[in-house]
Amino acid sequence: MRCLTVGWVGTSKALNAVRAELEDYGHRSADEGVDLVIDDGGQPLPIRLAGTPRLSLRLGIGSPTESGLPVVQLRSYNHDHCLVSVLDVAEEPSGNGHQLCRRATRALVEWVALQVSRLARDPQLCVSPAFANDWPDQDLQSLDALAYLHRFNRTADPALLRAAQVPMIERLQASLITFAERPALYIAGEVVTYRQLQTQAWAIQQRLAALLEGVEGSAIVGVCLEKSVALYASILAILGCGAVYLPVAAEHPLRRQQAMLESAGARVLLDEGHHPLREHFTALDVRGCDLQDAAPPLPPLGQTQALRASCSSRPAPVADQRRAAQPGQPGALHRLVLWLHGVE
Repeated sequence: MRCLTVGWVGTSKALNAVRAELEDYGHRSADEGVDLVIDDGGQPLPIRLAGTPRLSLRLGIGSPTESGLPVVQLRSYNHDHCLVSVLDVAEEPSGNGHQLCRRATRALVEWVALQVSRLARDPQLCVSPAFANDWPDQDLQSLDALAYLHRFNRTADPALLRAAQVPMIERLQASLITFAERPALYIAGEVVTYRQLQTQAWAIQQRLAALLEGVEGSAIVGVCLEKSVALYASILAILGCGAVYLPVAAEHPLRRQQAMLESAGARVLLDEGHHPLREHFTALDVRGCDLQDAAPPLPPLGQTQALRASCSSRPAPVADQRRAAQPGQPGALHRLVLWLHGVE
């Protein structure tokens, strides 16, 4: 088998994977004097390569199966646009589009490597009997896009649409009551149940709601607290008030903290009573919220958003309240807070 000089036309990840595999086999990549052109359909073929033997890679994408993902068929054509070969990619049962993309890419790489090896042995690329279905040809960029599909993202599902109509804070509060006696947090050797956490959150929420009274739209609330029960309770309180959560890191320079709070238009700063910027903002010492006077949870006032501190002085929006998880099992609240901080 002789080594070929291959020209490439396209920028898809799948085509790059094919190129890397063929180079490992000893084939060379070049722009001039090529023996074979391989394209992914994403870019027009240069005129200078019009008469060169070609392997044009395309795919057909079918309707979603029970897994929620479509069926994929790989196709290759020669320079006369005659069908050379067809490969049906095995279905991906997980419903994870990323897995389907990886499976299809691996199949594509091996399939193309085999065709190129045959061509290297026989310069006259013969068209073997192959039949494609009636799905339209698409370029390999469409294969990359499959990675963003997931069966859980099928928002046309009536059940998912109905669930999306229930605000996250309502589902969260219902779960806090349902799993009241389960452990919610393990901090410094202390076990805190969802009931205890909710009680502290209610106390903070009452004080916070009074400070936000009369504010139009979603008020922004800065939070500068170390990892503690008070931090998680404060986040729940902000969610319950329909406000925007803005984490402020105490280890950051004070000027940066102030710039972030001012830039975001923070209305309240939650701390432990000794933050240097208390005099510049309406501040609430969460330690002073009396748990004995905690009333039942306040009704949600609206959709809640979170802001995550970015590297710049302007915080970047993360997500709205409907997309966070419910505390259906121990540790779920911890994952919710990690998500708000951008850790997960």
